[in-house]
Amino acid sequence: MPSINVSETDGEMRISADLPGVRAEDIDVTLVDDILTIRAEKTLDRTDDKESFHILERTYGTLLRTLRLPYSVDTDKMKADFDNGVLTVMLPINREKEHARRIPVQVAAQGGEASAPDRNKAGAAAPEVAYNVDPKPKAS
Repeated sequence: MPSINVSETDGEMRISADLPGVRAEDIDVTLVDDILTIRAEKTLDRTDDKESFHILERTYGTLLRTLRLPYSVDTDKMKADFDNGVLTVMLPINREKEHARRIPVQVAAQGGEASAPDRNKAGAAAPEVAYNVDPKPKAS
């Protein structure tokens, strides 16, 4: 999983991912709905098939990172640059089509009886429960 930085300005989100040793043609960046996926393939360069390793700590194979974006993106203006092992994806924020909206919370009037939805936080009146109690204990 590549290390990333996510930053935001007034009109753009910027994601930078460390992809050392990866070639630009081995990087795939996709945006589906609000999910950004960065996928890269890092291969082991072998010069000799008879070469055997004593220590193999460097990462090889598929590098994958997925992020859910908090904003809608202007897909016509997004772009990605790859320079010196760092992928930078610029995503212009589309403020006209935001995913999340704030819902205002109203305060009940002071004094007097609260309306039915205010009695219960779930918004419905609490169910009435009747308990049937026998006043005479049973002999054992």
